[in-house]
Amino acid sequence: MITAIRQQLPRHPAARALAVASFVDWMGTGVWLTTSVLFLVETVGLGPADIGVGLGIAGVLGMLAVIPVADLTRRWPAGRVAVLLQVARGLAFLSYLAVVDAGTFFVAAALVGVTDRPAITVNQIVVARVIPQEERNGTMAAAHVAQNLGITIGALLGTVALLRTDRAVFVAVVVVNAVTYLLAAWLLARTVWRRDAEIAAPEPARAGTVRTLLAALRDWRFTLLAAGNGLLALHVPLLTVAIPLWLAQATDVPPAAMGALLIVNTALVVLFQVPLARPVRSVTDGVRAAWVGAAFLIACCAALALSPLPPVPVAAGLLLLAAALQTMGEIQQNAAGWALSFNRAPADHRQSTYLGLFGTGQTAVILLGPTLLTFLIGSLGAVSFAATAALFLVGALCVTIGAAGSAAAQPYSPGR
Repeated sequence: MITAIRQQLPRHPAARALAVASFVDWMGTGVWLTTSVLFLVETVGLGPADIGVGLGIAGVLGMLAVIPVADLTRRWPAGRVAVLLQVARGLAFLSYLAVVDAGTFFVAAALVGVTDRPAITVNQIVVARVIPQEERNGTMAAAHVAQNLGITIGALLGTVALLRTDRAVFVAVVVVNAVTYLLAAWLLARTVWRRDAEIAAPEPARAGTVRTLLAALRDWRFTLLAAGNGLLALHVPLLTVAIPLWLAQATDVPPAAMGALLIVNTALVVLFQVPLARPVRSVTDGVRAAWVGAAFLIACCAALALSPLPPVPVAAGLLLLAAALQTMGEIQQNAAGWALSFNRAPADHRQSTYLGLFGTGQTAVILLGPTLLTFLIGSLGAVSFAATAALFLVGALCVTIGAAGSAAAQPYSPGR
């Protein structure tokens, strides 16, 4: 697998820096995600409701911040915005050191939320501005692979940190995660910051953020495209929420098997995300990938619906199959989303707003999806997966209609 990872690293220096920065960034995130809830309960004394509210605040503010933060790249070079945003993330994360009760946790979560989610969209804008068109999907795929590896290794390190759940270890975890964000900023500064000086400055904005956003929303095909891509992104809560919940409630498979399903996901992403994403460059390629992804995800829903069947080995086999199908759907949806957003967002001063809108669609579904899927499973049981499959089908249809044309879309010119 090491050889496969090396072969997938992009050749462009800025693309390679983005991949390495993603790995470092998400390794720290993996440590935090694994340890945060237990530390907040044990060392701060928060309850589950407090944590849920805080994370909800962070999610909503993060979603609302995507477009305004992305819009900064209309006025300043995208690479420098990306570097400064990483620094802001590191500093914002240190606010967790001041958490002593629910109120201070809400404030810290809000600060982290408004700097965290926009970073993904800003990095995509950097790719659009700096990386040649034929290498963009490969660059985004390499960053996604690095993200998966980073969060997996971080989760393992977080497990070690949980051997002690005192205040000192909590402080160490917060500081380590903040340092990973700052290290990612340094890695980006060594390449994309300097690269900004070599490319043309962004075209001056001729309209404010609100006017540009309203114009993007009036471009109904692009808005439909963003919504369709968002629906296909239901594969994220399908893996992280629906499958564990279904495994625990509807099957006799040991809960520890969820670890094997996540390993399948990571291994397949590492092996296939870059090779399958690189050829997806045009709008036609993107629509085709969206349909292939939807087909995999619908098949995953079918396997999940059948997984309660006895005996246990059959159920375990169906869950493994579902995890593999979900991952292949994830890989195809990612490739489709990158290609379609790069091709359909205009190449002028509106680009950042359009890409921000596109990212907001996916963020909204990832934020609301866990609640939706939990409600469907609780209310409908196995039939819930038929409803989920229908949403994937609707998503592919929306992508097809939305990709047919965008009033603002223009051929992209590298360096603008």
